[in-house]
Parts: sequence; C-alpha cells; structure tokens
Amino acid sequence: MLIKTMKYQKQRHTVPITDAALTILKRWQEMGRRARFVFDLLNASEAVKRADKEDKIENWVAKLVDNVSPSLRGYTREQIDLATGLLVYELYERDGSYRNIYEAYTSMVNGGVK
Repeated sequence: MLIKTMKYQKQRHTVPITDAALTILKRWQEMGRRARFVFDLLNASEAVKRADKEDKIENWVAKLVDNVSPSLRGYTREQIDLATGLLVYELYERDGSYRNIYEAYTSMVNGGVK
C-alpha cells in the first residue's frame, strides 16, 4: 500500500498517497482549484453526501467508492486505496469538520479498525 505520513497538531497520521500525488494536489491548489483535484475528477460531492449517512468508517468508504463517477470498481485495491486516500485528504483539507472521517480513515488504513 502507498502511504504518506503527515504531522497535524502534534499527531502523526498516515494516508495511502504518494509524494507525487501531493505534488499534483499542491499544483492544482496553486492554480486556484481549492484542493478539489480528485473531487473534480470523480464528481465526488454527491458521493460524500451519501457516505455521510454512514456511521462506521468502513461503510463510509464503501459508500464513497460505490458512488463516485466514474466508478472505482474494477480497479486494483491499491488504485482504489490511492483514490480514496486522496479524496479523504482533500475533504479534510478544505473542510475541517471532516477531521473525524480523516482520523478514522487513517486509523483504518493503519489496521486500527476491523
């Protein structure tokens, strides 16, 4: 699995993204896209609204993956994890109220949720 460890408020969180992916996100932000690179590519706004109805992170992620367009189904687990990690990271970066999702997701990818 591809991971990126970031430090936020004295806590370390690991998400499955690469330095190259972060570079793309930063360039996208510099172009005025407001950290919505993957959101725009996958039309994720509606998928996030649907996922927000879920109370467990595993279900939230599954609902997100099931509802983005174009679909992530049919890709490798590594590719789905990469896209999901980028979506969660972007979501948290632009809306701090998703901190709980971000933290639950990072815990899940680090083996903390079963």
